[in-house]
Amino acid sequence: MKLVLKRRVAMAHQLVNKEQTPDWNKAVYGPCTNVHGHQPLIEIEVHSQPNVDTGMIVNFTELKKLVDQFDHAFANDIVALPTAENIACYLKKQLKARNEFDYIRVRVYETDNAYVEDDWRLE
Repeated sequence: MKLVLKRRVAMAHQLVNKEQTPDWNKAVYGPCTNVHGHQPLIEIEVHSQPNVDTGMIVNFTELKKLVDQFDHAFANDIVALPTAENIACYLKKQLKARNEFDYIRVRVYETDNAYVEDDWRLE
């Protein structure tokens, strides 16, 4: 069975690789080296069988809490280099650590037409 949560958050971030020089960062990230905001749509999909006791794969509230840590937050405080790719990977790792799901897919939409996706399947 599949469960999907889509949630839009408002977050600020700054793209700076602290291991690189300011010139390198400016060349790679351009104006995104400045603190700026986004309203990404985050989509989480998990597959599993519903728990016999609760009748749920997972409580939507728990997934909302996972996503909402980015809402009205400075994403650099959560993920060191908060690109859409790194945010998706971070969320997937958090879900994977729960050991409850057969499949996990996370999408982080930078815009309505551009997203990154990270997934994992139990083998």
